[in-house]
Amino acid sequence: MRLGLRIAHPGAAWLSATGTFAIYLLTMARDLTFYDSPELALVAHQLGVGHPVGQPLHTLVGWVFAHIPYVSVHVGLTMMSALFGAMCALPAWSLAERLGGSSWSTVWIRALVTVGVGASLIAWEPSGRVEVYTLAAFAALWSIAFAADHPG
Repeated sequence: MRLGLRIAHPGAAWLSATGTFAIYLLTMARDLTFYDSPELALVAHQLGVGHPVGQPLHTLVGWVFAHIPYVSVHVGLTMMSALFGAMCALPAWSLAERLGGSSWSTVWIRALVTVGVGASLIAWEPSGRVEVYTLAAFAALWSIAFAADHPG
């Protein structure tokens, strides 16, 4: 499954995303945090409207994660942030292959760099709490990678 993207080594790309997801799951917040997380959790749980302009995609997708059986609302929504944060590895991998080739000699380096970037503070912090940025980053990266793979 390549999400409609051109990826020469999908197994290695998914392994990088899975490793990043594991890091996020092990270190994610299990309760309310700071910034907009409590509001975003409440809005997604109730299918409400947050502060203007709202975040309709996050609210609709979040509703599904907020209603996972036997999982608290907050943990489900934080898992959503972790999932989309980790899935950013796939379009990033596709773009990196376009820039640096797809030979096996670069696959392991790309895998280490992908997980390393995922573990960096700028990627890890919003992936460990309820936040809109990981879903937005995934959508933006996927759109750029898809457009690069399907010109015209």
